[in-house]
Amino acid sequence: MDDDPKPAEDAKAKQPAFMPNTLRLKRAGISKAPVKPKIPRPASEEPAEPASRAATPPVSQAKMVPKRLPTGECRSVDCYARLNLIAESQHGIVYRARNKATGSIVALKKFKNRKDPDGFPITFLREISILFTLQHPNIITADEVVTGGSEEDLHWFVVLEYVDHDLKDLITAMKRPFLEGQVKHFMHQTLMGICAMHESWLIHRDLKTTNLLVNYRGVLKVCDFGMARHCGSPYRPYTDEVISRWYRPPEILIGKPTYGAAVDMWSIGCIFGELLQRGVCIPGESELDQLSRMFKLCGTPTEESWPEYATYAQKKGLKYPLQSSAIRQKFPKLGYDPTYVHGEQCKTTSLSNEGADLLELLLTCNPDHRVTAADALEHPFFEVEPASESLTPENLAQLKKDLGDAKAAAKKEAAAKAMAAKIQQQVPQTGFSGIGGFGMVQPQFGAVNPMAAQLNAQLLAARGVAALGLTFQKPPGT
Repeated sequence: MDDDPKPAEDAKAKQPAFMPNTLRLKRAGISKAPVKPKIPRPASEEPAEPASRAATPPVSQAKMVPKRLPTGECRSVDCYARLNLIAESQHGIVYRARNKATGSIVALKKFKNRKDPDGFPITFLREISILFTLQHPNIITADEVVTGGSEEDLHWFVVLEYVDHDLKDLITAMKRPFLEGQVKHFMHQTLMGICAMHESWLIHRDLKTTNLLVNYRGVLKVCDFGMARHCGSPYRPYTDEVISRWYRPPEILIGKPTYGAAVDMWSIGCIFGELLQRGVCIPGESELDQLSRMFKLCGTPTEESWPEYATYAQKKGLKYPLQSSAIRQKFPKLGYDPTYVHGEQCKTTSLSNEGADLLELLLTCNPDHRVTAADALEHPFFEVEPASESLTPENLAQLKKDLGDAKAAAKKEAAAKAMAAKIQQQVPQTGFSGIGGFGMVQPQFGAVNPMAAQLNAQLLAARGVAALGLTFQKPPGT
């Protein structure tokens, strides 16, 4: 689907310029009309800035600082030694690497080569444009672009700062719910990064817990801008093939062609719920099931709450029963809290009335009524007790260890299953009848079993069971 449809000429003429001047790049071959020099005004005639504007600070200090794009020839990827694979996404593969000159550890993202008749893949150009144009404490930092391979098969890499964890790993490794102050810390930093993007007229379109990184100091950073786009007002049609289904907003699911920054805010609401319950907030198995679960939690839209919903639902043949919001019931005010009796038995984080109100505003089905990032940062949820509380380096180190243990156990279990599958494939050839106790191979009556001891020993070793010294003998009279 074309992601960049051409708007009508009259709409294009009325649409205001939305990219800040600090982010505009001069196109080659296009000359600009000379600007007449302004006559300086005497100091006595200079208009004074209104006191209210001069005294107003930036919105929650979420402004981005533009930096200059790198120029010159790209270095070779051989300047970095790849250590191990970190992750693979739709648009690239990320490695942990070491700078051979300085010894510093970085993340090396290799963009997947896709033959594009127009040159570079558009996702690559968008991502490096955002990474090298914008700088913010809660957005991943890029150092340079490097190349590798031959001229016929050239590969492009971007060198990023290395961050230890992603939020999904931390949620998985947690053995108990987060404290409300810790959830508040992650939410505030996520909103800061996204607010900075929205103020520069950029939407992320792929927010999820795996795209939120957390370093060893507990600082959260937004990453993976392969699906990011510039947006404007009025909204334009974009593709609906964006955002993972569990974080996708209702306006995209029902087929509304135009959308804007509100899609990111719905994803943040889903992340909020995931932090509270340490599990996916709305885990639909299909788009229809996603909508059903969504309305069960957030309430079914009505003619008053979302007038456009009925039109798009009728086009897709969607019909859901009328339900009210169940957010307060799912996320109670008194959740996990080790300071009161039976508080450790709760499976969700305590959520204050202010927090429940913010979650309702984020998970509002009508995108026109959904809270913006700037307004969310000013919400009372971030002002009331408990105060925002970051995970300590000791907490993060323990979570990293727990995660490593969980991955090692999962790897061991996968190896055991692979061994069992291998033995099952050999059963017809060796006269075995199947898998018995401890996953051991059982002999068929009257069969000769020369491989039984060897295969069972391998299977027991894979499952961590000591060898039992069992042997199989031919039944008497055979």
